[in-house]
Amino acid sequence: MPDFRTGSIAFIRSTGRLAYRHLPTVILWAVFIVLLLYSIGGVADVGRMFHAFSLRYDNGISGQAALAARQYAVDNAADADFWPASFWRVDDNTSATSETGSASITCIRFSGDGALAWDADFVRGAMPGVTDTDGCAISNELASELFGSTDVVGMTVTIDSSDWTVRGVFNNGEDLALLSVGDESTATSWQAAELTVVSGSPVTKSDAISFASASGMGRPSVALDGGNITEWARIAAFLPIIILVVFGLISLIRFVPRGIRAVVVFAVCLAFALFLPTLLDLLPGWAVPDMWSDFSFWSSLGTQFTTSMKEFLGMTPLYRDVEGRLILIRQAGLCFATVLCAAVLCVISFHQGIGRKTQSPKEASGQERFTLQALGRLLVAKGEAAVEKAGHKAEGVEAIEGGDGSSVQNVEKEGVKRWRASH
Repeated sequence: MPDFRTGSIAFIRSTGRLAYRHLPTVILWAVFIVLLLYSIGGVADVGRMFHAFSLRYDNGISGQAALAARQYAVDNAADADFWPASFWRVDDNTSATSETGSASITCIRFSGDGALAWDADFVRGAMPGVTDTDGCAISNELASELFGSTDVVGMTVTIDSSDWTVRGVFNNGEDLALLSVGDESTATSWQAAELTVVSGSPVTKSDAISFASASGMGRPSVALDGGNITEWARIAAFLPIIILVVFGLISLIRFVPRGIRAVVVFAVCLAFALFLPTLLDLLPGWAVPDMWSDFSFWSSLGTQFTTSMKEFLGMTPLYRDVEGRLILIRQAGLCFATVLCAAVLCVISFHQGIGRKTQSPKEASGQERFTLQALGRLLVAKGEAAVEKAGHKAEGVEAIEGGDGSSVQNVEKEGVKRWRASH
């Protein structure tokens, strides 16, 4: 006769086996969701660093050439696709002093939109304006080193023997300052120019290079299409969702009865055709071919992406590019891990579907029967314990057993039948 302890152990073991079978899948789904959220959120960080056409000049752009480029954009406003929104350069090992401290800093000088030179996360104040000729923004690390506090908006800091008024403080773990230069002609040279698109027509990197040459800035050493990089990051972030949706639809069709399978396939194709225009609107223009039958488009698209990445990784990095590369590496790792999780989930689901399809009903319900038998033993053990406690063990057992020699097995079977009937 099984006792209460034996029945409890058998029931716990059987339910544990069921939970253990699905625990890895549950954990994998949790990891997939976390990675997916981080991957989608990382697209904003990529867009923060790569948001315009960035032109790099190894020999620099003179201040006069930068001023002439803006004048060219104004004179040809009706036909120009771009506006040179920002010029900037990086100066390392620059001295900065205040009344209470000093430091050797990295200085980014810019003319125009400072956010295009360095898109900072401000904790106090804001970026110096376009016409601000003596304003600066400093990192919280530099503010603490120079003043011992981050509440320094309006205070004066001396950088390279010139006084600058602090307009804002931003988050950064390095000694970094952003200086606004109002007049391009006062700068000896710029290392980079940021072009924003002002026309509604789609433009390419070649168009940006042509504008730079025509405006007097000259052909850049490297041209980066920031919008292109951001769109690639967005597509890669949502790729795992597309994989799971496609696999789910295929699995749904595979398990549909043969009699209505053709109807379901037609309904899925019709829904996809209706949704296709919306999907294409979400994609950038360069990712949509003019002719879907032009299969060479896809190979050229991959070649274009590879060339852009090699160009970006192979150029001499400026201060901003270092953080940009780290963000891209992190984003690529997140996307790869998320796609891998999606693929593993698809494989697990596929094998589980094959197992359910090939198992006989008897084999498929074997684990369930084992659990029910364990539950029956547990109930019998509880009944015996209650009878023994009341001092009527012999009579109770005889009443339960019904006088035959296979009492426990009969009670287990009866308990299983009643449990199944109630469920």
